[in-house]
Amino acid sequence: MVKELSALNEREKMLRELVDEVEEPSAVTLMLVEQMADALYWARQHAIDKELIIYRGMQKAIGQAASDWSDPSFSELKAVLEQGIGSKAYNDFELKLNREVGLTIADLRARSMMDNMQLISQADDLIQRQVRNIRGLQKCIDLIDFKKRLVKKMDLELARLETEVAALPGIRDA
Repeated sequence: MVKELSALNEREKMLRELVDEVEEPSAVTLMLVEQMADALYWARQHAIDKELIIYRGMQKAIGQAASDWSDPSFSELKAVLEQGIGSKAYNDFELKLNREVGLTIADLRARSMMDNMQLISQADDLIQRQVRNIRGLQKCIDLIDFKKRLVKKMDLELARLETEVAALPGIRDA
């Protein structure tokens, strides 16, 4: 329940930020912006899912490589990987892994990717679908915005021409 509220808050925050970027939002623009916020949210979620698939596969690869080595908990492995290359926890974990199992974190990641290629490919397809949706929605929003700016520019140009014509000598209002 807490994660659902957090996700809802994240989506709402994204929506507010996108709406703030629109100069004069119409009902159609707001609908498109809301769809864009949804697409951004789901693209991020699918990217997180993809990474979690890889982490689970890495954990499984450790168990397959050395049955006598105590598997790290998923949260421990995830925490180490999220700290990134060069961190003390990452280096310590990799040394222990190499010493006890004979693998590096890169080896684990490669095995995980090979074992989960279909799931990873599906996640990539879902991400790409959302990216295509975002691009299409952005084009629609840009066209609506461009139309408004073009009409405003034409109104200003017409007003300027009317002022110039009125300023010409010998021209009277009819």
